[in-house]
Amino acid sequence: RFEGRTPPAVIAGRDSAAKAISLDADPMRTTPIPADQGFTVEVVFRKLGQGKELGNGRTNGAVFAQGNGYWEGFRVWCDYPDMRIHFEIGRPQPQNAVGITGVVPLPDSAWHHVAAVWDTREMRLYWNGILIAAGEYSGPYTPPKAAGFTLGFADAGIGSLQMEVDELAGFSRPLSPAEILAHGADA
Repeated sequence: RFEGRTPPAVIAGRDSAAKAISLDADPMRTTPIPADQGFTVEVVFRKLGQGKELGNGRTNGAVFAQGNGYWEGFRVWCDYPDMRIHFEIGRPQPQNAVGITGVVPLPDSAWHHVAAVWDTREMRLYWNGILIAAGEYSGPYTPPKAAGFTLGFADAGIGSLQMEVDELAGFSRPLSPAEILAHGADA
């Protein structure tokens, strides 16, 4: 469901026959993905620059989040000007999120397939089917208290992106590298 003042614009997607949506400060939300036994979230999106909302006064923007992604759930976000993508899993206060950062910048105005995977032992971040970051995390998953799954601006210190989203898929299991490579090759 859309949570904002004006519904998102429907635009041409990667394939001219497909449709995508354009988001900035007004997000879309749905029910959370069962994630305590591991998960995968894949998104095909095109970022077009910093959105209307800044994150704690900094230039960055959320791609998606479950809960706030800092003290619960998880989140994927980009920063500017270095254009790196980040994947974090939230941990209860007084701790904060544990995260990994992609080694390649994601340029604006190009379509990207990004997959965030947690298998209960390791976090992995893929770009167009290629592993760009990995890090150990075998701690517990802290489910969100509210908010569910958010596409776009989710606050919690992270701003918004001007972005177009062509596809989004969530799985309550970690997809294999081969599955992600196959999905990334289609993007």
